Amino acid sequence: MGKGGGKSSATSATRKKHAKKSAGPSQEEQAAPIFKDKKLTKQQRAQKKKEPRVKVYIPPVKPAPVQPDPLETTGLVHSLPPELLIVLRSFNKKAQVTKIRALEELQSGWIDKCKKEGEDGALVYVLINMLPVWVSGEQIFLWLKLNICAQLHHVPALFVHPSRRVRLLAAGVHLSFIQISPVRDQILSFLRDSASASQIESILGTWCLAAHDIEKSVASTALKSWADVLTFNVSGQRDQLCIDDYYLSPLIAFVQRAILDPNGVYVYLNPPAPSAPAPPTKKGVRREEPEPARSKAEELEESDMDRKARLRIGGLGAIRRIVETLSTSLPDDLVNFFNNPALWSSLYPVEQCPFVTIESFGHAQHNVRKSAWGLILALLSAPKTQVESLLPILSVATLRSAWVDPDTTVHAVMWQPLLKFLKEFPGAWEIERSYDYSKDENGDEDSDSETSDVAADKPSTSSPLTKPATAYLEFLRFLELGCSGSPLQGYPTVVIILSTIPSCILASSPSVPPLSALFDSFWKVLNSPSPLLLGAGDTKELTKALAQEQFGRVWAHLAEGTLRVEQRAAARLVAQTLLSLKEAETGLFSAVWSALAAHLETATELSPVLLSVFLKVFHDKFKHTPEPKEAVSTLMSTTLNAAIQQCSKAFGATATGGSSTFGGVQFLVEMLDQFREGLFDDSQVAQLLDDLTTHHAFLILGASSPLLLAYLTHRRNEASCSQVWHVLLSGVTKNPENAELSIKPLLDATQRGILPQYLKPSAREVDDLIENLLAQALAGDAAQLAFVQQVLRTPDYFLSSKAYVAAMDSISSTFSSQVDAALLDPVVTLGVFVPSLGLITTLSHSPPRELPKFDISGILSDIFVLAYLIPACYESQGTHSAFSESRALWEEFHKALPAESQADVNQRINTKLGVILCATSLRP
Repeated sequence: MGKGGGKSSATSATRKKHAKKSAGPSQEEQAAPIFKDKKLTKQQRAQKKKEPRVKVYIPPVKPAPVQPDPLETTGLVHSLPPELLIVLRSFNKKAQVTKIRALEELQSGWIDKCKKEGEDGALVYVLINMLPVWVSGEQIFLWLKLNICAQLHHVPALFVHPSRRVRLLAAGVHLSFIQISPVRDQILSFLRDSASASQIESILGTWCLAAHDIEKSVASTALKSWADVLTFNVSGQRDQLCIDDYYLSPLIAFVQRAILDPNGVYVYLNPPAPSAPAPPTKKGVRREEPEPARSKAEELEESDMDRKARLRIGGLGAIRRIVETLSTSLPDDLVNFFNNPALWSSLYPVEQCPFVTIESFGHAQHNVRKSAWGLILALLSAPKTQVESLLPILSVATLRSAWVDPDTTVHAVMWQPLLKFLKEFPGAWEIERSYDYSKDENGDEDSDSETSDVAADKPSTSSPLTKPATAYLEFLRFLELGCSGSPLQGYPTVVIILSTIPSCILASSPSVPPLSALFDSFWKVLNSPSPLLLGAGDTKELTKALAQEQFGRVWAHLAEGTLRVEQRAAARLVAQTLLSLKEAETGLFSAVWSALAAHLETATELSPVLLSVFLKVFHDKFKHTPEPKEAVSTLMSTTLNAAIQQCSKAFGATATGGSSTFGGVQFLVEMLDQFREGLFDDSQVAQLLDDLTTHHAFLILGASSPLLLAYLTHRRNEASCSQVWHVLLSGVTKNPENAELSIKPLLDATQRGILPQYLKPSAREVDDLIENLLAQALAGDAAQLAFVQQVLRTPDYFLSSKAYVAAMDSISSTFSSQVDAALLDPVVTLGVFVPSLGLITTLSHSPPRELPKFDISGILSDIFVLAYLIPACYESQGTHSAFSESRALWEEFHKALPAESQADVNQRINTKLGVILCATSLRP
């Protein structure tokens, strides 16, 4: 520790010596004449070297004044827990590791614990109290007390910190603060009521930059908090901040500064410590100025160029989001910003930009150029009138930048906005040709005055209407270089680009005839010196690569639905083209097929219908050609085996109580529908499908009944299908609570007649279940009545002979009892006849194939009584459906009976009427 009282540890003599040196030369010394030293001899110089060097005192550099710490200025140091104070003080440290540890400790040690404790816990108030350090300023304490004023202290600098780890942790901490309602309310209250324009600019600006950070992890985390709290919708929720004109203007201003002057923004958010004044030196003593020290974090993280690129990428992404959100109308200050040529130098890859006299923002930064092309795409969705006002600079920037960019990753992003721009504004070529590049030249007017005078006297030989377009000449060079190294992506778009070039631009070419330069550019690619292209000796490889690319694009567009061609017709065309390639050149089919097969193998879940159609057409078209036949057979086996194994694992996990997605099921259904019984020609595939359906029949019925029904329909094997059918019926019995739901697809299939007729129960699997449901139906349960009627329409698939006979007897006896009860008891309602009549109608109109037929003659006498006698007892309900249905049954089946059976029925009717006339207990 230093001594108290401010005394130095130096001796008296040392202090006098230093004071004398600091005071400078005395008056006598200054008045004394200065003589030049005599030239020393060799011996004198050697002796002088041996003399000890006089030590020169260099005072230490005074540290820069420390910025006020919110912990001290607001008095929070006395109210916050000591452990939290250690974490918060670490934010002021320069070391990157210290900041990372502080952010991690704040997240895990305080915020996460607060979330577990709940918003009513004590930690919430601790976080609110410490908010001035995270959301801090000179008057932050008053903001919390009186809601007056504050500014973010640490957040803006952390959001643009050079370290990716620091930015990610800062975004995570900020998101966690937003997710705690009391803290969120305090931040929103500050932004709404207290923040000044400069504070809003720094807070929202850096927040928006972080939401579009070059690192995806940082951007996704920051974007969650941004989307959760901020909205451009005026009718947003109360716990959100609406970005209206008041907030939008400073936000746009900050983002503009970040793009145009990223270093200025960074220094503004991270002001350097002021350097100490230089100490006085003795006259005649030369002292070298020390270089300013850089922090170790900045040296490790990024260079000055990378920092500028990172901030510009964030700014371009932020502007793009604003444009996409405000696509109906852009603010005037934003439109003015888009008229700035410096902004669009972000598109240009070369250091010297031709349309603005600055170093290109996109020079040596492909990610900046990609972000700029993304902004072009978003800008094209703005009102056309506003975009038209930007055409002079947009035409020059896009057309002069597109053809000279050598980066293939930029090309992948560039094509869509470029083609859309040229399609909507084909006049851009003429605008570029008439652009005056001389106003952007950087020269000395005084030094060039003589040259300018000579040029003024000499008339111009070319007018803007006849001079060659610079962008068109660069486009020709672009073609000569094989689309600048990306021929597979570039050549398909060249046709569209050519359709947008006006004839006057084509005619402005210096070649004669003008179009010869265009065609020469296509041929010069074979002799191009570019190392990115295939040479003339590799034309076969180029052909294979182009063919692979085109077939891949055809499949991609078919799968996405953008190529509107009937699937089977498209498959036939592709198959015919593949056969033509096989005949044209050896090895070409194999190369193209390997690329196409790679796309098809990954389409079992994304495009199962399209894939099954293609495989079926290929199977039929290639069956007479050995090599293609073998190729498609291998592809079918690979895709089917993968889909079946995927389904087996999914159903196996479900059977053991787990959860899984049933990928590949739809592909198997479509393959069965396309190939039908032919799919089982492959013994390996047939065995795998047999095992799958046998082991998981009931699970498949619940998860994908079409797969099970397709298997039973197209599997021409009675033993395998019967085994699966028995497993199904047993599964229905074991799960009675879901019996009606699970068996419904089977009932629908049997009534449509798509299942084999040999399917039948083997051990009375569902007899007891149907018997119980029949009793409920006869008792008046309408839901069970409909279900039992469906079973009785196709009883051979579900019921044994004994169960079916018992069901017929139960229905007949119940109906006869109901008729007798209606004759005796006036309380009996006509609704009791609805279930029994419905079941009798079902039995009589849906006779089974092999089971005993229903003999309706045994209850025709009761049907006659219900149709013609009982209506007299229910005069007010003479039109009830029970009477009409019974009359219809009587008239239909009595006439159809043989004469002997009719006589028996008539005899029973007479006997029953005699009993009714003689009985005294019957109702009148």
